[in-house]
Amino acid sequence: MRYMCNNCVAEEYSIVPAFILKYWNFKKFSISKKAKEVITKWFEKPIILIKSYDRLLKKSMLLEEAVVLKRKIHKIFDLMKCEKAEQVALSILGDYKYLLLKENLFSLKDLVEIGNESLMPKLYSFFIKFESHILKDCEICLYKGGICNCCLKDEILYGYNFEKVFLCNNCNKIYHLDCSNVHPCKIEQQSFKF
Repeated sequence: MRYMCNNCVAEEYSIVPAFILKYWNFKKFSISKKAKEVITKWFEKPIILIKSYDRLLKKSMLLEEAVVLKRKIHKIFDLMKCEKAEQVALSILGDYKYLLLKENLFSLKDLVEIGNESLMPKLYSFFIKFESHILKDCEICLYKGGICNCCLKDEILYGYNFEKVFLCNNCNKIYHLDCSNVHPCKIEQQSFKF
């Protein structure tokens, strides 16, 4: 308190967004009243963009898992074809409708809830409801998946399972990740390189 007065410092401790985004550190610190106002104002707004190459993903497996689930929800929404798709999605997601966006946007509240593991059950619940819609509940959106176009094994692959499959943007065919290096489009692309 040598350089600041009680009028400057907030009465309660707070997380510091920069520490979360750089170190995945959720400790609370003494901050100014103005900073506390800003954090409170933006706490629930999805304004934090997490890119796929963000170093923060290496610091937190939970954040990486949340990003994958968010991407799956977005991909499944893209696969929904019925007239009620948007209505169904909004009824499932409620206040989390921004999960439908292509960008990996999260709020500070989301990051805190990912850090304390309370958001993950919600994300899994959203994913299961979306998946159920396109696999069982809706005849119009019915998504059957496909088999690997390289090895032709009988296993059904779904384009939204990013951890297991590769969906080629050139031919729109689906492959196991292991088979993706030898599928025709990649071989063709490699042969044209000089």
